[in-house]
Amino acid sequence: MSIPFEMNSLQWHMQRDSRSLRLFTVEPHAYEPEKHSAILFSIVTRLKSNTEESYGTKVNILPASSFDLLVFPEVFLCSADLITLVNSLRSAGPTGCIHTGIRPDSSERFLFARDEVLKLSEDLIKAGARPDDLCRFSNWLINQKKNTHFNLGAVIAVDVDSKVRITLHPKVLRSKFELSAFPDSNMTEAKFLTLITLIPSEPSLLPITLQPLLCSDALIHDTDYPGTRPIDAISRYGNSFNNTIPDHIDIISLATCSPHTPSKDFPLWHIDFREGFLRMAKHDNNLRHRHAIIVMANFLQIPDNPRFGGLSGAFLPIPLHINRQPKSVVACQYATAENSHDPAWHINDVVVSKKLAHMICLKYPKILNSSTVTLLGFDLHRVLKEANHYNPSHGLLNYEILVGTTQPDGTIYFHEITNDI
Repeated sequence: MSIPFEMNSLQWHMQRDSRSLRLFTVEPHAYEPEKHSAILFSIVTRLKSNTEESYGTKVNILPASSFDLLVFPEVFLCSADLITLVNSLRSAGPTGCIHTGIRPDSSERFLFARDEVLKLSEDLIKAGARPDDLCRFSNWLINQKKNTHFNLGAVIAVDVDSKVRITLHPKVLRSKFELSAFPDSNMTEAKFLTLITLIPSEPSLLPITLQPLLCSDALIHDTDYPGTRPIDAISRYGNSFNNTIPDHIDIISLATCSPHTPSKDFPLWHIDFREGFLRMAKHDNNLRHRHAIIVMANFLQIPDNPRFGGLSGAFLPIPLHINRQPKSVVACQYATAENSHDPAWHINDVVVSKKLAHMICLKYPKILNSSTVTLLGFDLHRVLKEANHYNPSHGLLNYEILVGTTQPDGTIYFHEITNDI
Protein backbone atom coordinates (compact mmCIF):
# COMPACT_ATOMS: atom_id res chain seq x y z
CA MET A 1 0.00 0.00 0.00
CA SER A 2 1.30 3.42 -0.94
CA ILE A 3 1.53 5.67 2.14
CA PRO A 4 0.99 9.38 1.37
CA PHE A 5 2.46 10.53 4.69
CA GLU A 6 5.84 10.87 6.31
CA MET A 7 5.90 10.57 10.10
CA ASN A 8 8.14 12.13 12.73
CA SER A 9 7.61 10.04 15.87
CA LEU A 10 9.86 11.41 18.61
CA GLN A 11 10.66 10.32 22.15
CA TRP A 12 11.65 12.96 24.70
CA HIS A 13 12.64 12.08 28.28
CA MET A 14 10.97 14.67 30.48
CA GLN A 15 10.99 15.74 34.13
CA ARG A 16 7.72 14.47 35.62
CA ASP A 17 6.88 12.91 38.98
CA SER A 18 3.06 12.90 39.14
CA ARG A 19 0.18 11.21 37.33
CA SER A 20 -1.55 14.60 37.14
CA LEU A 21 -0.52 16.99 34.36
CA ARG A 22 -0.37 20.79 34.61
CA LEU A 23 -1.70 22.33 31.38
CA PHE A 24 -2.02 25.99 30.29
CA THR A 25 -3.72 27.63 27.34
CA VAL A 26 -3.07 31.23 26.25
CA GLU A 27 -5.70 33.59 24.79
CA PRO A 28 -4.30 36.88 23.43
CA HIS A 29 -7.05 39.48 23.18
CA ALA A 30 -5.88 40.91 19.85
CA TYR A 31 -4.09 39.65 16.75
CA GLU A 32 -1.06 41.97 16.74
CA PRO A 33 2.02 40.01 15.57
CA GLU A 34 4.51 42.70 16.57
CA LYS A 35 3.38 42.32 20.20
CA HIS A 36 3.18 38.53 20.41
CA SER A 37 6.75 37.93 21.57
CA ALA A 38 6.19 40.19 24.60
CA ILE A 39 3.16 38.06 25.52
CA LEU A 40 5.05 34.77 25.23
CA PHE A 41 8.13 35.85 27.14
CA SER A 42 6.09 37.56 29.87
CA ILE A 43 4.03 34.40 30.39
CA VAL A 44 6.99 32.06 30.72
CA THR A 45 8.56 34.56 33.13
CA ARG A 46 5.28 34.78 35.09
CA LEU A 47 5.07 31.01 35.40
CA LYS A 48 8.68 30.87 36.53
CA SER A 49 8.34 33.51 39.23
CA ASN A 50 4.87 32.66 40.60
CA THR A 51 4.55 36.20 41.93
CA GLU A 52 2.18 39.02 41.06
CA GLU A 53 4.46 41.57 39.41
CA SER A 54 5.19 43.27 36.11
CA TYR A 55 7.50 41.66 33.57
CA GLY A 56 9.11 42.75 30.34
CA THR A 57 10.46 40.50 27.63
CA LYS A 58 13.69 39.38 29.29
CA VAL A 59 13.74 35.58 29.28
CA ASN A 60 14.75 33.64 32.35
CA ILE A 61 13.04 30.35 31.79
CA LEU A 62 11.04 28.07 33.99
CA PRO A 63 11.91 25.65 36.76
CA ALA A 64 11.11 21.96 36.41
CA SER A 65 7.47 20.88 36.67
CA SER A 66 5.93 24.36 36.58
CA PHE A 67 3.87 23.12 33.64
CA ASP A 68 3.66 20.08 31.40
CA LEU A 69 2.12 21.84 28.39
CA LEU A 70 1.71 25.52 27.46
CA VAL A 71 -0.30 26.21 24.27
CA PHE A 72 -0.32 29.44 22.23
CA PRO A 73 -2.48 30.19 19.15
CA GLU A 74 -1.75 29.55 15.49
CA VAL A 75 0.53 31.91 13.45
CA PHE A 76 1.64 33.45 16.74
CA LEU A 77 5.41 33.73 17.18
CA CYS A 78 7.86 35.17 14.63
CA SER A 79 10.65 32.81 13.62
CA ALA A 80 13.35 35.20 14.94
CA ASP A 81 11.67 35.14 18.37
CA LEU A 82 11.52 31.34 18.22
CA ILE A 83 15.30 31.27 17.83
CA THR A 84 15.62 33.69 20.76
CA LEU A 85 13.50 31.35 22.84
CA VAL A 86 15.66 28.34 21.94
CA ASN A 87 18.83 30.29 22.74
CA SER A 88 17.45 31.26 26.14
CA LEU A 89 16.51 27.68 26.98
CA ARG A 90 20.06 26.40 26.52
CA SER A 91 20.97 27.41 30.06
CA ALA A 92 17.61 26.52 31.63
CA GLY A 93 16.65 23.46 33.62
CA PRO A 94 13.99 21.00 32.46
CA THR A 95 10.70 22.49 31.26
CA GLY A 96 7.41 21.22 29.93
CA CYS A 97 6.38 21.53 26.28
CA ILE A 98 5.62 24.92 24.73
CA HIS A 99 3.46 24.60 21.60
CA THR A 100 3.00 27.65 19.39
CA GLY A 101 2.08 28.54 15.86
CA ILE A 102 4.90 30.39 14.11
CA ARG A 103 5.18 32.91 11.26
CA PRO A 104 8.05 34.27 9.12
CA ASP A 105 7.83 37.81 10.58
CA SER A 106 5.36 40.36 11.94
CA SER A 107 4.01 41.42 8.53
CA GLU A 108 0.63 40.28 7.20
CA ARG A 109 2.29 37.25 5.61
CA PHE A 110 2.03 34.10 7.76
CA LEU A 111 2.99 31.24 5.39
CA PHE A 112 6.59 30.05 4.99
CA ALA A 113 8.15 29.34 1.61
CA ARG A 114 9.88 25.96 1.48
CA ASP A 115 13.40 27.42 1.51
CA GLU A 116 12.52 29.68 4.46
CA VAL A 117 11.61 26.59 6.47
CA LEU A 118 14.89 24.87 5.55
CA LYS A 119 16.79 27.97 6.65
CA LEU A 120 14.82 28.13 9.91
CA SER A 121 15.64 24.49 10.64
CA GLU A 122 19.35 25.20 10.13
CA ASP A 123 19.19 28.28 12.38
CA LEU A 124 17.46 26.33 15.15
CA ILE A 125 20.21 23.71 15.14
CA LYS A 126 22.83 26.47 15.35
CA ALA A 127 20.89 27.89 18.32
CA GLY A 128 21.11 24.60 20.22
CA ALA A 129 18.32 22.34 18.93
CA ARG A 130 19.14 18.66 18.47
CA PRO A 131 19.56 17.78 14.77
CA ASP A 132 17.83 14.39 15.13
CA ASP A 133 14.58 16.14 16.21
CA LEU A 134 14.48 18.08 12.92
CA CYS A 135 16.25 15.91 10.35
CA ARG A 136 13.27 13.78 9.32
CA PHE A 137 11.16 16.87 8.67
CA SER A 138 14.01 18.60 6.81
CA ASN A 139 14.60 15.53 4.64
CA TRP A 140 10.92 15.43 3.75
CA LEU A 141 10.90 19.17 3.05
CA ILE A 142 13.84 18.99 0.63
CA ASN A 143 11.73 16.73 -1.60
CA GLN A 144 8.83 19.20 -1.78
CA LYS A 145 8.43 21.61 -4.68
CA LYS A 146 10.30 24.89 -4.37
CA ASN A 147 7.17 27.05 -4.80
CA THR A 148 5.24 25.44 -1.90
CA HIS A 149 4.12 27.45 1.14
CA PHE A 150 3.43 26.02 4.59
CA ASN A 151 1.72 27.00 7.82
CA LEU A 152 3.97 25.88 10.67
CA GLY A 153 3.87 25.13 14.37
CA ALA A 154 6.67 24.37 16.80
CA VAL A 155 6.96 22.37 20.03
CA ILE A 156 9.86 23.34 22.30
CA ALA A 157 10.98 21.82 25.61
CA VAL A 158 14.05 21.13 27.74
CA ASP A 159 14.36 17.45 28.58
CA VAL A 160 15.42 15.78 31.81
CA ASP A 161 19.09 16.08 30.75
CA SER A 162 18.68 19.87 30.22
CA LYS A 163 18.91 19.47 26.43
CA VAL A 164 16.78 21.72 24.21
CA ARG A 165 14.26 19.74 22.16
CA ILE A 166 12.32 21.31 19.31
CA THR A 167 10.34 20.01 16.39
CA LEU A 168 8.53 21.81 13.58
CA HIS A 169 5.22 20.51 12.26
CA PRO A 170 3.38 21.71 9.15
CA LYS A 171 -0.37 22.17 8.88
CA VAL A 172 -1.99 19.30 6.99
CA LEU A 173 -5.54 20.49 6.24
CA ARG A 174 -5.94 24.04 4.91
CA SER A 175 -8.85 26.23 5.94
CA LYS A 176 -10.91 28.48 3.69
CA PHE A 177 -8.76 31.40 4.88
CA GLU A 178 -5.67 29.77 3.35
CA LEU A 179 -6.98 29.57 -0.21
CA SER A 180 -5.76 32.38 -2.40
CA ALA A 181 -5.12 33.45 -6.00
CA PHE A 182 -1.64 34.53 -4.86
CA PRO A 183 0.92 31.72 -4.45
CA ASP A 184 2.49 33.06 -1.25
CA SER A 185 -0.94 33.15 0.43
CA ASN A 186 -2.16 29.76 -0.84
CA MET A 187 -1.24 27.09 1.70
CA THR A 188 0.24 23.78 0.59
CA GLU A 189 -1.32 20.82 2.39
CA ALA A 190 1.58 18.99 4.00
CA LYS A 191 1.58 15.21 4.14
CA PHE A 192 3.68 15.05 7.27
CA LEU A 193 2.58 13.95 10.75
CA THR A 194 4.22 14.57 14.13
CA LEU A 195 3.91 12.67 17.41
CA ILE A 196 5.94 13.24 20.57
CA THR A 197 6.05 10.59 23.28
CA LEU A 198 7.02 12.14 26.62
CA ILE A 199 8.81 9.55 28.75
CA PRO A 200 8.67 10.53 32.44
CA SER A 201 11.71 10.65 34.69
CA GLU A 202 9.75 8.68 37.31
CA PRO A 203 9.79 5.06 35.99
CA SER A 204 6.49 4.11 37.65
CA LEU A 205 4.59 6.60 35.46
CA LEU A 206 3.32 5.81 31.96
CA PRO A 207 4.58 7.72 28.91
CA ILE A 208 2.29 10.41 27.47
CA THR A 209 1.92 10.91 23.71
CA LEU A 210 1.26 14.41 22.36
CA GLN A 211 0.04 15.25 18.85
CA PRO A 212 0.45 18.94 17.94
CA LEU A 213 -2.09 20.24 15.41
CA LEU A 214 -2.95 23.58 13.81
CA CYS A 215 -6.58 24.74 13.72
CA SER A 216 -8.38 23.06 10.77
CA ASP A 217 -6.24 19.93 11.19
CA ALA A 218 -8.91 18.91 13.73
CA LEU A 219 -11.81 19.21 11.26
CA ILE A 220 -13.53 16.63 9.05
CA HIS A 221 -13.07 18.66 5.86
CA ASP A 222 -11.88 17.40 2.49
CA THR A 223 -8.18 17.23 1.74
CA ASP A 224 -6.34 17.32 -1.59
CA TYR A 225 -5.53 13.62 -1.22
CA PRO A 226 -8.58 11.55 -0.13
CA GLY A 227 -8.27 9.81 3.22
CA THR A 228 -5.41 11.94 4.55
CA ARG A 229 -6.98 13.96 7.34
CA PRO A 230 -4.31 14.12 10.04
CA ILE A 231 -6.46 12.47 12.71
CA ASP A 232 -7.65 9.57 10.52
CA ALA A 233 -4.21 8.96 9.05
CA ILE A 234 -2.62 8.11 12.41
CA SER A 235 -4.84 5.04 12.72
CA ARG A 236 -5.24 4.25 9.04
CA TYR A 237 -1.51 4.16 8.27
CA GLY A 238 -0.14 3.78 11.80
CA ASN A 239 1.24 0.25 11.45
CA SER A 240 2.79 0.96 8.05
CA PHE A 241 5.18 3.73 9.04
CA ASN A 242 8.85 2.87 9.18
CA ASN A 243 9.12 4.08 12.76
CA THR A 244 6.96 2.59 15.51
CA ILE A 245 4.19 4.85 16.79
CA PRO A 246 2.24 4.55 20.07
CA ASP A 247 -1.06 2.73 20.37
CA HIS A 248 -2.75 5.83 21.75
CA ILE A 249 -2.54 9.61 21.58
CA ASP A 250 -3.22 11.10 25.02
CA ILE A 251 -3.25 14.86 24.35
CA ILE A 252 -3.92 16.89 21.22
CA SER A 253 -2.44 20.37 21.45
CA LEU A 254 -4.51 22.54 19.10
CA ALA A 255 -3.21 26.00 18.20
CA THR A 256 -6.01 27.91 16.43
CA CYS A 257 -6.96 31.24 14.90
CA SER A 258 -10.65 30.77 14.28
CA PRO A 259 -13.92 32.71 14.64
CA HIS A 260 -16.90 30.99 16.24
CA THR A 261 -20.61 31.15 15.59
CA PRO A 262 -22.39 33.32 18.17
CA SER A 263 -24.96 31.54 20.31
CA LYS A 264 -27.90 33.21 22.01
CA ASP A 265 -27.72 30.65 24.83
CA PHE A 266 -24.00 30.30 25.62
CA PRO A 267 -20.68 30.63 23.79
CA LEU A 268 -19.70 27.47 21.93
CA TRP A 269 -17.00 26.36 19.53
CA HIS A 270 -17.92 26.31 15.84
CA ILE A 271 -19.94 23.22 14.94
CA ASP A 272 -17.19 21.92 12.61
CA PHE A 273 -14.80 21.74 15.58
CA ARG A 274 -17.40 20.15 17.85
CA GLU A 275 -18.15 17.46 15.26
CA GLY A 276 -14.42 16.84 14.78
CA PHE A 277 -13.85 16.51 18.54
CA LEU A 278 -16.72 14.06 18.99
CA ARG A 279 -15.67 12.01 15.97
CA MET A 280 -12.28 11.37 17.57
CA ALA A 281 -14.04 9.90 20.60
CA LYS A 282 -16.57 7.80 18.67
CA HIS A 283 -15.37 6.78 15.22
CA ASP A 284 -13.56 3.51 14.44
CA ASN A 285 -11.18 5.40 12.15
CA ASN A 286 -9.87 7.25 15.20
CA LEU A 287 -9.07 4.39 17.56
CA ARG A 288 -5.75 5.92 18.57
CA HIS A 289 -7.59 9.10 19.66
CA ARG A 290 -10.49 7.44 21.50
CA HIS A 291 -9.44 8.81 24.91
CA ALA A 292 -7.51 11.90 23.83
CA ILE A 293 -8.15 15.25 25.48
CA ILE A 294 -7.82 18.38 23.35
CA VAL A 295 -6.26 21.60 24.68
CA MET A 296 -7.20 24.61 22.50
CA ALA A 297 -5.67 28.11 22.31
CA ASN A 298 -7.20 30.90 20.23
CA PHE A 299 -7.12 34.66 19.72
CA LEU A 300 -10.07 36.50 21.23
CA GLN A 301 -10.37 38.91 18.30
CA ILE A 302 -9.79 37.50 14.81
CA PRO A 303 -8.28 39.77 12.12
CA ASP A 304 -10.66 41.01 9.42
CA ASN A 305 -13.60 39.18 10.97
CA PRO A 306 -16.53 40.67 12.91
CA ARG A 307 -17.03 37.46 14.90
CA PHE A 308 -15.14 36.70 18.09
CA GLY A 309 -12.75 33.79 18.42
CA GLY A 310 -11.67 33.02 21.97
CA LEU A 311 -13.12 30.12 23.98
CA SER A 312 -9.64 28.77 24.71
CA GLY A 313 -9.90 25.70 26.93
CA ALA A 314 -10.19 21.93 26.68
CA PHE A 315 -12.42 19.14 25.39
CA LEU A 316 -12.66 15.86 27.32
CA PRO A 317 -14.52 12.78 26.00
CA ILE A 318 -15.80 11.92 29.49
CA PRO A 319 -18.74 13.12 31.61
CA LEU A 320 -18.38 16.35 33.56
CA HIS A 321 -17.81 15.38 37.22
CA ILE A 322 -17.28 18.80 38.82
CA ASN A 323 -20.20 21.16 38.26
CA ARG A 324 -19.00 24.35 39.96
CA GLN A 325 -16.56 26.33 37.78
CA PRO A 326 -14.79 29.69 38.23
CA LYS A 327 -16.79 32.71 37.09
CA SER A 328 -14.51 33.33 34.09
CA VAL A 329 -15.00 29.80 32.74
CA VAL A 330 -18.02 28.30 31.01
CA ALA A 331 -18.62 24.55 31.07
CA CYS A 332 -20.87 22.84 28.55
CA GLN A 333 -21.56 19.18 28.11
CA TYR A 334 -22.56 16.83 25.33
CA ALA A 335 -25.43 14.99 26.96
CA THR A 336 -28.99 13.79 26.64
CA ALA A 337 -31.41 16.16 28.31
CA GLU A 338 -34.35 14.91 30.30
CA ASN A 339 -37.33 14.06 28.05
CA SER A 340 -35.03 13.78 25.03
CA HIS A 341 -33.54 10.82 23.16
CA ASP A 342 -30.74 12.56 21.26
CA PRO A 343 -27.56 13.98 22.80
CA ALA A 344 -26.72 17.64 22.18
CA TRP A 345 -24.55 20.40 23.66
CA HIS A 346 -26.00 21.97 26.80
CA ILE A 347 -24.90 24.60 29.25
CA ASN A 348 -23.75 23.05 32.51
CA ASP A 349 -26.84 23.95 34.58
CA VAL A 350 -29.28 22.11 32.25
CA VAL A 351 -30.64 18.93 33.83
CA VAL A 352 -29.44 15.94 31.81
CA SER A 353 -29.99 12.21 32.08
CA LYS A 354 -26.86 10.91 30.32
CA LYS A 355 -23.51 12.75 30.23
CA LEU A 356 -21.08 11.81 27.45
CA ALA A 357 -18.40 14.52 27.00
CA HIS A 358 -17.70 18.09 28.04
CA MET A 359 -15.79 21.23 27.21
CA ILE A 360 -14.52 24.06 29.38
CA CYS A 361 -13.68 27.45 27.85
CA LEU A 362 -12.81 30.98 28.86
CA LYS A 363 -15.82 33.30 28.79
CA TYR A 364 -15.73 36.45 26.68
CA PRO A 365 -14.46 39.32 28.89
CA LYS A 366 -16.82 42.22 29.52
CA ILE A 367 -14.13 44.82 28.81
CA LEU A 368 -11.82 44.19 25.85
CA ASN A 369 -9.58 47.24 25.76
CA SER A 370 -8.28 47.05 29.31
CA SER A 371 -6.33 43.78 29.05
CA THR A 372 -3.87 42.06 26.71
CA VAL A 373 -4.03 38.31 27.37
CA THR A 374 -5.75 35.70 29.53
CA LEU A 375 -3.94 32.58 30.73
CA LEU A 376 -5.98 29.55 31.79
CA GLY A 377 -4.26 26.76 33.72
CA PHE A 378 -5.59 23.52 35.16
CA ASP A 379 -4.54 20.07 36.33
CA LEU A 380 -5.61 17.06 34.29
CA HIS A 381 -6.44 14.66 37.12
CA ARG A 382 -5.61 11.55 35.10
CA VAL A 383 -4.70 10.86 31.51
CA LEU A 384 -7.84 9.07 30.36
CA LYS A 385 -6.11 5.82 29.41
CA GLU A 386 -5.23 5.46 33.12
CA ALA A 387 -8.81 5.92 34.35
CA ASN A 388 -10.98 2.94 35.29
CA HIS A 389 -14.55 2.24 36.43
CA TYR A 390 -13.52 2.16 40.08
CA ASN A 391 -11.37 5.31 40.01
CA PRO A 392 -12.51 7.48 37.08
CA SER A 393 -10.71 10.62 35.98
CA HIS A 394 -12.28 13.70 37.54
CA GLY A 395 -11.28 15.79 34.55
CA LEU A 396 -9.84 19.24 35.17
CA LEU A 397 -8.96 20.49 38.65
CA ASN A 398 -7.10 23.33 40.37
CA TYR A 399 -7.82 26.15 37.93
CA GLU A 400 -5.57 29.19 37.64
CA ILE A 401 -6.79 32.18 35.61
CA LEU A 402 -4.46 35.12 35.05
CA VAL A 403 -5.23 38.32 33.16
CA GLY A 404 -2.31 40.33 31.76
CA THR A 405 -2.49 44.07 31.14
CA THR A 406 0.15 46.01 29.22
CA GLN A 407 1.64 48.90 31.18
CA PRO A 408 2.82 52.25 29.68
CA ASP A 409 6.43 51.03 29.72
CA GLY A 410 5.49 47.93 27.66
CA THR A 411 5.67 45.40 30.49
CA ILE A 412 2.71 43.12 31.17
CA TYR A 413 1.16 43.04 34.65
CA PHE A 414 -0.66 39.82 35.66
CA HIS A 415 -3.34 39.46 38.28
CA GLU A 416 -5.28 36.36 39.23
CA ILE A 417 -9.07 36.20 38.83
CA THR A 418 -9.62 32.49 39.59
CA ASN A 419 -11.65 33.17 42.74
CA ASP A 420 -13.46 36.32 41.56
CA ILE A 421 -17.17 36.07 42.18
